[in-house]
Amino acid sequence: MDIFIPIGIGFALNIAVYIIVFFIVKNKRLARATPFISTFILILISFIIGRWIGMGLAVISLGMLVAAVVTLVASFFHGKEINNISKN
Repeated sequence: MDIFIPIGIGFALNIAVYIIVFFIVKNKRLARATPFISTFILILISFIIGRWIGMGLAVISLGMLVAAVVTLVASFFHGKEINNISKN
């Protein structure tokens, strides 16, 4: 069960990155791309560092990847709702 702590940290960190970028830039496309970019940067850093610390960073990046997919799916369905409301 201890594996869920770093995954939760990564999830919360990437949601925070998404919210900060969305409110600063006001661009949905950039806000959706930023969590994926930060995830892949952390994965690269974890491979460069290696050892146990790198493995811990890789687990955190797994949580970040989950958060990036969740934000992508949520923004996709949110866009569908807006399109359906505007058509009626």
